[in-house]
Amino acid sequence: MRTFGAAPTPGGASGEDDESQKPSMAAVRAEIADREEGVVVPWAFELYLDEGSAAIIRALGMPPRSSPHISLGVTESIQGRVEDALCDWATRQQPIAVTLDHWGLFLSETAVLFLGVRERATLAEVYWDMHRVTEGLLGGEWTYYLPNHWVPHCTVAEDVALADLGAVAKCVQTLELPVHASLCRLAVVQFGGRRVERWTVPLGTGRSGDAAVPP
Repeated sequence: MRTFGAAPTPGGASGEDDESQKPSMAAVRAEIADREEGVVVPWAFELYLDEGSAAIIRALGMPPRSSPHISLGVTESIQGRVEDALCDWATRQQPIAVTLDHWGLFLSETAVLFLGVRERATLAEVYWDMHRVTEGLLGGEWTYYLPNHWVPHCTVAEDVALADLGAVAKCVQTLELPVHASLCRLAVVQFGGRRVERWTVPLGTGRSGDAAVPP
């Protein structure tokens, strides 16, 4: 991983940015390919940015494949009770203020361009709390989202050709940092050949009986 702009603040249970602990993007892509060949459609747990800050990111002209978000985990399979557990967790979790204050890259044959998060210690607490309530309900969690590998980030562009990085960097530097955002909704999605939003839950509603919103 490479970053430019203001340096991220390491902290909490997410661990330091030790490059030796992070799997390469090539390894991540191989993991994706293995699962797609086995017709396994992974599940992702995402915290959506508020619409105002999401619109700022979309205005760069390089919209991501999904609503701007920060992922808390990706797994091969889930048990049926995970929806109830996550709905209850999300309704008790207040919206989370975050500051996106630096650009970063995940590099392999192509690049992933992202905005990094200042409040890593705060997000680490949220990360651990979500994984606590889903303990035993997830199967085949992806290495890149495990402790000491997980890097909280908001993807801006994927599959950027390395030859195009200069032009892309010039474009995104029109964005004035930092971007102050709120993570206000949990989304559970499946992806593979296409992305399917299974359900979303607003954070902090204080009730769980009717919180899930199907796509």
